[in-house]
Amino acid sequence: MEVEVIASKKRWASGLPLRVLTPGPDRVAPPCGHYLRCGGCSLQHLAYAAQLRAKGRIVTEALRRIGQVEALVEGPEPSPSQLHYRTRATFHLRRLPADRIVAGFNEVGRPGRILDVGTGCLVLSPALAAGWTELRQAWGVGARRLPAGRELRLTLREVEQGVVLTVAGGHGAGDAGSLVERAPSLKAVWAVREDGGTTRLAGEARPAEAGGVGPLGPGAFTQVNPAAARFLVDWVGECAGAAIAGVDVLDAYAGAGAFGRALKARGAHVLAIEADGHAAAAARVAGLTVLEGKVEDRLSEALPVGFAVLNPPRSGLDAGVSAQLERAGPPRMAYVSCDPATLARDLRALRSYAVEWVRTLDMFPQTAHVECVVSLDRRRPTTDLPAVAPGATELPQPTGE
Repeated sequence: MEVEVIASKKRWASGLPLRVLTPGPDRVAPPCGHYLRCGGCSLQHLAYAAQLRAKGRIVTEALRRIGQVEALVEGPEPSPSQLHYRTRATFHLRRLPADRIVAGFNEVGRPGRILDVGTGCLVLSPALAAGWTELRQAWGVGARRLPAGRELRLTLREVEQGVVLTVAGGHGAGDAGSLVERAPSLKAVWAVREDGGTTRLAGEARPAEAGGVGPLGPGAFTQVNPAAARFLVDWVGECAGAAIAGVDVLDAYAGAGAFGRALKARGAHVLAIEADGHAAAAARVAGLTVLEGKVEDRLSEALPVGFAVLNPPRSGLDAGVSAQLERAGPPRMAYVSCDPATLARDLRALRSYAVEWVRTLDMFPQTAHVECVVSLDRRRPTTDLPAVAPGATELPQPTGE
């Protein structure tokens, strides 16, 4: 293949394809007409079985190179749906002169440019695709029914019988009430304030979340592929073991408490830590005790426990969290990760824990992202390793999530 190199680092380089000289045996025709320019997906040119193999190699190499962990990586478990699985997506909107609008995803390799994506995005759930089509039709000339501002980020999240829109980067309310009236699927419009909080502009205050989670605020984290996310809950339960009833459990970075709720149903005493107020409220409604705030600020209040679930954001664990777990962490933990590089870095920092098993899940088909669950056991400490070198997680970041 001929490529145009667009970035070159010490450990990796990236480029844009110019011409396929000899197609590989796993190359297929991308099903989406936007694929060659759109940054939303990056693997549609690979047969699905080849996508899974590639993701397994990504995890294995990250654990070995960054974490110095030699472990059998199981999977990835295929997603129940390879297309039409996303129940949450963020679009970029840019207002141009003469009331022109471009709205869609960033172009591949050119993050400053927006590829206008109308109907036909193949990874959106049917409800999300319908909501996006209705929103585009309803926002009016120059998208004036949306908040003002040249650049907006529009996040659509599926709820029962529709979608919720959260607008970031703008100001004012636009004509949100009219927007909800004109887009039948749109149940609510929220705006992100400069202080990071959210304000409801129109519609229902707490539409019921799809999948039976219960009402959630606009900023609460939810998995974008609920059908696949069930595997994560099952695997975390397996990490916890059969004798979890009566055990004190910490659900760190809890979100709405999906893992904690499942363990509580088995008789565990669950304490959750969550920074987002909307998600913390949903976890409390589900019966969990919640410490609201950042894990690095509240962890000392939660320890000691008999078992912990770690589900940090893509940036991984704060160094202070790893240090506290090394000093006073539980005998067993489950680490749920959406980034193999930061997962490997954190496993290397958690020297007192041995990796029992690693399982992977294809949460994001057609992209290079992969979800991992690692079972950790303190009773069999790992061999001492040198300190993590600066920049140890410097791997090319795939696009698409």
